[in-house]
Amino acid sequence: EVQQAALCHLNGTLTVGGTSSVIGTSFVTVKPKLLDALEYPSDTLRSTITEAVPPLQPKTQHEGVLMPSSYEVACDSSSFTFNRLHSVGSYEGHPFLEIDFHGAITLNIAPSFVRVFDAMDAVAAGEVLNVSLSCRVFGLFPDIDLQPVTADVDIIITDSTCWVSEDLVGKKYE
Repeated sequence: EVQQAALCHLNGTLTVGGTSSVIGTSFVTVKPKLLDALEYPSDTLRSTITEAVPPLQPKTQHEGVLMPSSYEVACDSSSFTFNRLHSVGSYEGHPFLEIDFHGAITLNIAPSFVRVFDAMDAVAAGEVLNVSLSCRVFGLFPDIDLQPVTADVDIIITDSTCWVSEDLVGKKYE
């Protein structure tokens, strides 16, 4: 399917003070072909605190397709918030996700995110803690009557500290 377009001619009569004149103009209308699916090469993003991870770019689309003009993210946790103005996602107030105007998702986990892991009650011996989120990316078109395209992405943030339980034997000195 290709984009549909039409050349339109509009004529009208303008009457001012008993004098009439014909005014005309021409314009083109276009019905664009919309992006029909938002897809990423992977459905999982993983990172640890302060680790640099390359952005997850959406798969390229064919030329002539109307792409979304903005993107939003929603996740399955009430601890997740998304700031539409800055296109930044936060978990318990700690920013960790950015999405640009092309739909590329970047995990940029600040060192303050360690507080999330420090607040977790259960620290299993020998295991690394992580936060797992099931998220949906919404590609929004300029016309609000057009349905957004979506993609599901799982995000896993891993603590950079491995907690090991150990018993130490020692002597008491007085």
